[in-house]
Amino acid sequence: MTRQTPISRLVARAFALLAAVSGPALALDPSQVFEKVSPSVWVVRTRDAAERPLGLGSAVVVAHGKLVTNCHVLVKAKYVNVRRKNVSYGASLEDADVRRDLCLLKVDNFDAPPVATRARADLKVGERVFAIGNPEGLEVTLSEGLISGLRSMSGALAAQGVDEVIQTTAPISPGSSGGGLFDAEGRLIGITTLYSPFAQNLNIALPADWIAQIHERSQAALAKQSTPRAPIAAPGLPAAGTSWKYRVVERIFSGKQLDVTVRVLHVDGAVVEERLTSSAGGGKDARRSVDARASRFFEFALDSDDDLIELSPYLLAINAGRAPTDIDVPVGYPSGGGGLPDWVITLKDRRSEDVTVPAGTFRTLRLDLAGRRTSGAHMPGRAIEGRFEMTVWYAPEVKRFVKLVRKVWSAAAFNPSQIGENVVELLDYRPPS
Repeated sequence: MTRQTPISRLVARAFALLAAVSGPALALDPSQVFEKVSPSVWVVRTRDAAERPLGLGSAVVVAHGKLVTNCHVLVKAKYVNVRRKNVSYGASLEDADVRRDLCLLKVDNFDAPPVATRARADLKVGERVFAIGNPEGLEVTLSEGLISGLRSMSGALAAQGVDEVIQTTAPISPGSSGGGLFDAEGRLIGITTLYSPFAQNLNIALPADWIAQIHERSQAALAKQSTPRAPIAAPGLPAAGTSWKYRVVERIFSGKQLDVTVRVLHVDGAVVEERLTSSAGGGKDARRSVDARASRFFEFALDSDDDLIELSPYLLAINAGRAPTDIDVPVGYPSGGGGLPDWVITLKDRRSEDVTVPAGTFRTLRLDLAGRRTSGAHMPGRAIEGRFEMTVWYAPEVKRFVKLVRKVWSAAAFNPSQIGENVVELLDYRPPS
């Protein structure tokens, strides 16, 4: 039998105490996590220019006088307030990483405590986590769950830097966007941004690591927008008798090809009278007036199943006298009916580019844009309800666009699949004889 001396007993107790402190004993119970971090989670309320309420979300204090939230919470906002209990502060936007849907708010004379963060690389599937936010405006609501996945994104999302996200079973709801996802020690591991009304316990948070990158990415985006681009001269409106023939191809499912011919009938000031004729059976035909000053979408039914959606056909003409990169955000994208909300359109990029189509090779102004609409369910920077991307190439030489690509994604709850891609290319251009 080994007899412990007083010194050996003291050493054994010290090791036991050290193991207790460094091991699972550091984990907090739900009430302790809530008590520790809830003072750092605030309600975000936004108003428009007329001070009418717009929406609400959540934000987490990440530094002295600074909170992070989702950018989609701030869409169209003129005024932003952060609120907790009976205390409210005005907030201003400091930095915006729109592609990752993370925005940094600045609040003066604000002393709420910042949270500690934890890197995504340290996380493990199966860990216990807690979401704290303001679902439906119910202040600082706690929910519990697990890390159910550490997802690597692909395609357009990955290209925007939305490459690795956190999947959790912790319930969140509309109003939780911008709230915090915390580990069992009360450390911030993610910003809650997506919930699915269509799938059980499938919710997404953006890694807390990204918060430190918001300023740098925001500045890079601003620098890109301000980089001078070589202007393309505005050609003016086409004369009566001008015609263009396009081929429209659906690339995802049917591979169907249809031709559409556009002919200018009359020009009255800035208004172009056109006739559009489709090669579909029955010969779809329509006459329309296009105000060349309007930055908007135009729709034409090619047949019973397919539509041609154009963006400001005479874009270069509406910018006569000013740089073509200064166009207004377009309106009028088809809503699809059913009481769905309007689309939120974002101009992503504009630049000069050479492009080759069946009609030839042209020097063009390329315009990239994206659309989304919200219903309370969100992907990073996008709405679950639906989204599209459109790229248009305008050629001064032919006074219209020479190519258009429109991609549409499904309303799936997670990593939605592409369900449509229409490619429109110029086959022939004929000036008036």
